[in-house]
Amino acid sequence: MHRLIYIEVNLFAMILLCVMLSGLHRQHGGRFLTDHRVFKWLLSINLVTLLLDSGTCLLDGQVFPGAHALGVSVTAGYYAMNPVMGLLYLVYCEIKLGVDTALLRRRFPLYCVPFALHLALVFASLFHPVLFSLAPDNSYSRGPLFPLSMVLSYLLVFYSILEVLVLMGRYRRHGDADRRLYRSLLLFPIPPLAGGLMQLATPQVSVVWASTVISLLVIFINLQNAEITTDTLTGLFNRRQLMPYLSWKARRRDGRQCLYVVLMDLN
Repeated sequence: MHRLIYIEVNLFAMILLCVMLSGLHRQHGGRFLTDHRVFKWLLSINLVTLLLDSGTCLLDGQVFPGAHALGVSVTAGYYAMNPVMGLLYLVYCEIKLGVDTALLRRRFPLYCVPFALHLALVFASLFHPVLFSLAPDNSYSRGPLFPLSMVLSYLLVFYSILEVLVLMGRYRRHGDADRRLYRSLLLFPIPPLAGGLMQLATPQVSVVWASTVISLLVIFINLQNAEITTDTLTGLFNRRQLMPYLSWKARRRDGRQCLYVVLMDLN
């Protein structure tokens, strides 16, 4: 029963990811800006990781010819994917925050260091139970360095949060669009962090990647809202957003106040 519920949760999360990927392709016709391209990779990597996670659950305790080799391969693949989301999320944050592309390219090899260290631990686990081990009956168990795996996986996520907070402090006056962007970037890590704490406390529970889908859904909704309500060229709100705003201002004023609108047409 526990396994069935686990697979159902992962399946629902994968359906949401497929809907978001389909929405991106339908909206942009396969021609993505850099931030949309990175977001598409975030969705795709999460989808692959959920597939591998479901595979580890289905293979746990299963005995059939080739089951052990298949279980080790799927588990190693799952662990190898864990830090990729943090790396992509950091790149996504820096693009949205306006970091120069040349600077991002120079920083990228440094950002890959936690991923490389984690990949080395995964490779070592194929020979020694460093991060994980599978018994002959394919029963999964964690290795002694599992907490280190969590640290390496979340390290770049914490760095992303720090970057957003520093930028918020540096520019104290922000427009509504900037504030919405900062809020969505800061909200992203909360569900995965909560899922990671649950996974550390309870080995039988793994909801990190299903929780990450919630974060991606929040960003996806914000992207859609920005497309609907914001002018692409200037970043200002468009008429769709202006009309509700004027109605709100008109309702708030009392009888002694006047509401003025200034219109300028610049060619």
